[in-house]
Amino acid sequence: MWIKRLRTKGFGCLGNRDFEFVNGLNLIYGPNEAGKTTLFEAIEEALLERPRFVRDYQGSAEVLLVTEKGEIWTGTKGKKLLNMSKSFFESVFFVRTGELGFKEPKDFMRDLKGRLLDVERLYKALDFIGERLGKDLKEKRKVGSLVFEIERMRRELAELEKKKVLFEERAQGFVRLRAFLLQREELERDLEALERKSSLYKKAKEKQYLRERYKALLEEMNQRRALEGFLARKEELSTFTPQRIEEIRASERELERKRERMRTIREELNRLEQGLEEKEGEYLKVAEARRDLILQEEKARLKYEALKDIKSLEEKKKDLEEKKGEIRGKVHTLQEGLIELQQRIRHLEEAHREMILRIHRLKTKGWAMVALASFGLVVFILGLQHSPWFSALGIGGLALGLALAIKAKREVMGKEKIIHKGLKEKEELEERLSSLSVEREKLLQELLALEEEERKTFSAMGMDSMALEQRLRELSGLQDHLKEVQTDLKVLEEREGKLKQEVNRLKEEIKYKRDELRTLEEELRRGEEEILKTLELLGVSSLQEANKKALELKEIEGKIRLLESKALRPLKEIESELREIEIRLKELQDVPLSVLEVDVEEELKAKREALRECLEQMKVLEGELKEKEKIIGMDEERLFFEIERLREEIASKERERQMLFELFRIFRLLEEEVHKELLKALEGKTLEWFKRVIGERASGLTFSDDDIVVVLDGRPLSSRQLSSGTRDPLYLCARIAIAESVKGPRTLFLDDPFLTCDLERGLRLFQLLKGLSQRFQILMATKDTWLVEVASKEGVNLIEL
Repeated sequence: MWIKRLRTKGFGCLGNRDFEFVNGLNLIYGPNEAGKTTLFEAIEEALLERPRFVRDYQGSAEVLLVTEKGEIWTGTKGKKLLNMSKSFFESVFFVRTGELGFKEPKDFMRDLKGRLLDVERLYKALDFIGERLGKDLKEKRKVGSLVFEIERMRRELAELEKKKVLFEERAQGFVRLRAFLLQREELERDLEALERKSSLYKKAKEKQYLRERYKALLEEMNQRRALEGFLARKEELSTFTPQRIEEIRASERELERKRERMRTIREELNRLEQGLEEKEGEYLKVAEARRDLILQEEKARLKYEALKDIKSLEEKKKDLEEKKGEIRGKVHTLQEGLIELQQRIRHLEEAHREMILRIHRLKTKGWAMVALASFGLVVFILGLQHSPWFSALGIGGLALGLALAIKAKREVMGKEKIIHKGLKEKEELEERLSSLSVEREKLLQELLALEEEERKTFSAMGMDSMALEQRLRELSGLQDHLKEVQTDLKVLEEREGKLKQEVNRLKEEIKYKRDELRTLEEELRRGEEEILKTLELLGVSSLQEANKKALELKEIEGKIRLLESKALRPLKEIESELREIEIRLKELQDVPLSVLEVDVEEELKAKREALRECLEQMKVLEGELKEKEKIIGMDEERLFFEIERLREEIASKERERQMLFELFRIFRLLEEEVHKELLKALEGKTLEWFKRVIGERASGLTFSDDDIVVVLDGRPLSSRQLSSGTRDPLYLCARIAIAESVKGPRTLFLDDPFLTCDLERGLRLFQLLKGLSQRFQILMATKDTWLVEVASKEGVNLIEL
């Protein structure tokens, strides 16, 4: 089946047009935005049910197909003929610009195995098992229908089991209801007997309460009399309040604090007097040492004045030494510059010789490239007479030879410029070397003149260098000694001042402490007198006796608060109530208290509560029995029949589940074998096509579910590790190998497949497609003019947009 014509009606930028194709290689040429991709998508719209468009289009498209049954029009409004997924179609037959990789690799490989190896039923069986088992298989996410059925049956069985339990509970409920009826009759009889005993029990209870109340009233009367006694004693001790005692204690604590402060001040006075004595002795020693240093300073200053004239001679000698050092530094710098210039000249000479050798090699290479271009021209002329292959090879050789020859010529010219520049730089360096040598000689003459001047100066002074050095060392030693004496003297003066300040500070502090001690002694005497006066006013001789009175007052106040908290009544009210109780007890003296040994009221209350609970439980039980009967909704025989039926069906489904697991494992093993066979066939064919494009560099090739690994120069590389110029031809070769193997349209759609290829690989791929066009119809779009020129020479059907 191949495409003979395409007719568009308002489809994108194509508008209303007709295109005719041949059963071979068709080249569609045009610049960007001319409509090449739109033409391919118009064909895809006519062939597929749900095509994948890069853009949104209006209008319609239809194609005329030539099949074994004749010519057939198919299009937007007619029935689509290609029964395949859009991802499979675009992974094999349709190559978009820049999209040579496979669409949805895993689904594509499965579809491919189904079409090549007739394993569609195997995949249908795997899909059926996957639909039945669902999440029980690791690769599925949905719950399988079989699992859903088993869970539904188990839920139904659980409901029936609950109803079975309800049947058993219902039978037990009737037994419990009968027991509750018997219990109610017994409780009603007990209640009648207990109510008769209740009247006598209440009178005995009243008699017992009155006796206890009588005792409580006697106790209350005693407590009331005690309260009145405590109030009278509190009035006597009212002067010994806690506040008054606390004031006396505070005064005593203040006096103790002052005594402690006086002891501390006396200790500090002793310490300060000892420190004052030590500081005064140290002050006298420092003053004596300062006087000695003043004498040493006067002696050193007189000796220094005697040697002061030598200083001018030392300064002149230093000036001469500095000038000599400066000249020697310049000479050393010039010497290093001379060495550096000599090294640079030698380096330039070596570079000059090496550059001459490189120019010679480049000229030889240029002549070789001219020979290669000549050979290419001869091959091109022979190819015009014999074979287009020789023509293409000749053009390639001619172009390569000329390009390399021109490149070699440019490199020779560049190297000659570098040589000229190096010679010029060498001349400049030699001139600079000469000038530096002359400057070095001048500096050496200046150095000799300075040395002669130094010799004459020492001869005029009547001493040599050694004597001068000795005098200078003596002078330097005197200067250092004088500085040390002045430094020590300054330190001693500072120390003397500090010690004088310290002695004065200690005297002031001792005076302040003595004044403070006298003040504290006077305050202590006045405080003791005030405490004695306060105790005399309270009528006690000591603070301990006052404390005892205060504690007694506090204890009495506590007892009064306790009795007052009981809200005691007046004595008259208590005595009146006592007389009333005595009258009532005489009336109840014949009632025995022995009846209180058994708590009739509690027993009566317990029986009534038990009867109430019994009635409530009976009511609840009757409601539960009715509810269970409503929930069960069937007889016992049918319930047991349904339970057994569901158990058998669940067991059957579980056996089916195990069987499907085993089948799935077997089918997976079979699929792996099929996968290996498919890949082995495709790998060999793809490697054969790929070698035609890149040569013998490729020695092996392996397919995986989502990638291709090729062995290049002995190294295995995945397609993601290849450059785009190698990866795209690899994918194109894989598509060609797959297209030759599958059943489907014998037409390939290639939208600018050479986008990332260089000229050489582009020519190889073109020749490969030219040979393939004998078995396939190829529609190839391009914007490259060189491909149009090659196609015109090859007699390819050219369609310009």
